[in-house]
Amino acid sequence: MSDAVVRLEQLVKRFPGTIAVRDVGFAIRPGTVHALVGENGAGKSTVIKMMSGVYRPDEGRIVVKGQETDLTSPQVAQAAGISTVHQERSLINTLTALENIFLGREILAPGAAGRLGMVDARAMTERVHQLCDDFDFDRRRLHRPVEGFDALSKQVVEIIKALAFDAALIILDEPTGGLSEAERAILFDQMRRLRARGTAVLWVTHHLEELAGLADAVTVLRDGALVGTLDGAEASPDRVVRMMVGRDVDSIESLVAQGKHQHATGPEVLALRGFGSAAGLSGIDLTLRKGEILGIGGLQGAGGNRLVETMVGAVRQTAGSLHLNGQPRRIRRTRDAFRAGLAYVPNERKLRGILPAFSIAQNISVASLDQFSRLGIIDRRAEARVAADWFARLRIRATGIGQQIMRLSGGNQQKAIIARALTAKPDVIIFNEPTEGVDVGAKIEIYRLIRDFVDKGGSAIVRSSDLVELLGLSDRVLVMRAGRIVGELPGLTASDSHGTATRLEEQFMALAAASH
Repeated sequence: MSDAVVRLEQLVKRFPGTIAVRDVGFAIRPGTVHALVGENGAGKSTVIKMMSGVYRPDEGRIVVKGQETDLTSPQVAQAAGISTVHQERSLINTLTALENIFLGREILAPGAAGRLGMVDARAMTERVHQLCDDFDFDRRRLHRPVEGFDALSKQVVEIIKALAFDAALIILDEPTGGLSEAERAILFDQMRRLRARGTAVLWVTHHLEELAGLADAVTVLRDGALVGTLDGAEASPDRVVRMMVGRDVDSIESLVAQGKHQHATGPEVLALRGFGSAAGLSGIDLTLRKGEILGIGGLQGAGGNRLVETMVGAVRQTAGSLHLNGQPRRIRRTRDAFRAGLAYVPNERKLRGILPAFSIAQNISVASLDQFSRLGIIDRRAEARVAADWFARLRIRATGIGQQIMRLSGGNQQKAIIARALTAKPDVIIFNEPTEGVDVGAKIEIYRLIRDFVDKGGSAIVRSSDLVELLGLSDRVLVMRAGRIVGELPGLTASDSHGTATRLEEQFMALAAASH
């Protein structure tokens, strides 16, 4: 254990009414990729926040390079050699990559210019040139604002930022969120490069199928406690799932298909004809029927996100028509969509989905205040009754409906956002990356919620970058490329063979990646 970069010893963290982490301890060795997994609410976020100086442990020790260290702030953690790349990126879009890398730690120009606060851009550029080459980042992009970068490029900037200041441990919090399959492969190669140069990586992930061949060790948490640490070679997805949930479950491939059956679809409830937007979307024709789950997928930037955001008014529609229950609708705001019977569960929930300082009850009711208001006054008792019902039915793990939603794990926040959509009593719900950043247990519950809604007569559109999820959950899947629909595939059923699944995945990729 003496060669550990960071060693956690019996960490405990309490919040009012709950113990988030109790007696957690494990060691991270240099030049290794160490995965940290667990269901939502297992304590992963709290552990990495203690390691990165956001929270201070109530009990226990954090030992960095053999020395007990009091990580009182993120700056102290960085000075100790621990850098964190959070699930929600910390880069400032209006600044260049170089400015982001050296933000708050700029190299000042020599002499009088430095005393006046002028920075030495040449020295900063030279300091990271080799790192750019090591991680295949075009040096010319250092001087461009990061707002135009894709998600993978922003990840690389964050890694270079950490290494520029000699990080011994880089914490990657759900780094593959929003990345395509090709981009994930590139990121995994970057992680191997970090390992080869002797840097330790703590990798927080929900994608258990990605562990094989990459993770050197896997630590599993459950209900705030340590279950155990496995050697990477022993960490099969099925074994890790058993440790996470405390019981046997079906294989990862079969999780999506649980409870699925072929829906007897009814009349048309939503139709797009010649639908388009100024954001590169054109000529979209699609039909959704009552009792149907329609999937939308494609490679990164194919247009699926733009399509669903245009449908709910988050992006301006510039062409074509949208009909809901046979009536033409011009939806200019998300509020208009909810009122028309078209509810939306957005992606990037922390930015677009939750009102972080508000309670669970307020987050559930916010899209349906007309149900709880008389003469402009909200009936808080009625609001609380509805929220309490969803709280119990969706098994939201929290101290109560009055708890701030920002205190919940990602999976429980997502359940509350789905409860908001269901409270509106819509005809159609559009789910945009519904299981983004949630664990396998929460995924199963979210799939059940979607199917329950459809089984009771609703209709759903699911846009997802998870191909197994998309094919397993949907009755039909529309494949997009360059802002257009280029093909349609049937969804998987519970009785389909592994060969059928592989064939559909290959057909999907052929359509999505075909050259123009």
